[in-house]
Amino acid sequence: MNIKNKITKILVPFFLFGILILPGSSQALSSEKQITSFDLPLLDPPVIGVVQGNKIILTVPNGTNVTALVPNIHISDKATISPKNGIAQDFTDPVIYIVTAEDGSTADYTATVFVLNNIPLLPSLKITDPGPTYITLEAKNLEAGKSVIFKIINKDSTTKTFSSEQTVAANSAGTAAYQFGGMVPGGHYTGTVRYSDDPLILGTVYFYTYENIGGGANNGSGGNSGAPTDLSTSGGGLTAPCPAGGCGFTDLFVLIDKVVHFILFHMALPIAAIMFAYAGFLLVTSGGETSERSKAKSIFTNVALGLVFAVAAWLIVHTVLQIVGYDSSWETWFGF
Repeated sequence: MNIKNKITKILVPFFLFGILILPGSSQALSSEKQITSFDLPLLDPPVIGVVQGNKIILTVPNGTNVTALVPNIHISDKATISPKNGIAQDFTDPVIYIVTAEDGSTADYTATVFVLNNIPLLPSLKITDPGPTYITLEAKNLEAGKSVIFKIINKDSTTKTFSSEQTVAANSAGTAAYQFGGMVPGGHYTGTVRYSDDPLILGTVYFYTYENIGGGANNGSGGNSGAPTDLSTSGGGLTAPCPAGGCGFTDLFVLIDKVVHFILFHMALPIAAIMFAYAGFLLVTSGGETSERSKAKSIFTNVALGLVFAVAAWLIVHTVLQIVGYDSSWETWFGF
């Protein structure tokens, strides 16, 4: 009996441990199913893929045989992948990799290999045939036969609210175009193009319609008495041609507005970024020297104060311009 009691006393705690402790120690299965890197290490030089969401882009040298490339793939812990890692694949066409998490959920990744000098041109957008109330948007380098959506909206509050879009199919040469109407003369607009099944914007243009002063017909080459002041993708430079009637008092405000914007956003910010980088370099390489660390901290402080003063100056100028009647919206300042 004594031996039996001793055995019972030893086994009961283990039994209770199994009932009370072990069930609570079980963990939920992982749902992680990501591809963290996708490379081609056997090429010379090795090619590192770019993982963008569920798309993987690799660019290989011209002449590379893409029918038997062996990728090196890193995925989430406890996940599996199909086709398997380290297996040669034919990348003549995009290859779909399926990553399966520990809990059984899956994610599809599309790996596409582009051969240098055979990479398709990126889609582009431009305007043609500008008029007083109409404009034509033309996109090139599209996927042949695929539908795209052209859209035009007023660029800022200085132009009457406008929004119009149209779906057009690209032709066999990868080109699509559509003429929009109903805009106001001299209006400032933004045009965009994207594929109908993808929200990603492929191209953007900013433009003015002709003012059509005197009712003259637009011939698309400046024959109209009013002329567009912005037919670019970036909003123009510091100066712009005056209207047909000559420069006025408002045009002086436009010039001041653009000069201040240029100094702050195209000069002050890049210089500040360089100085911050230099101060960081001094701080990292100081090796504990008090003088170098103090110098780096001083640069950080002075650059930060300089930016504060520059922004304050911009706010003052911007406020004064609005008070005297020139309205440049915040969106225009930041290039939206």
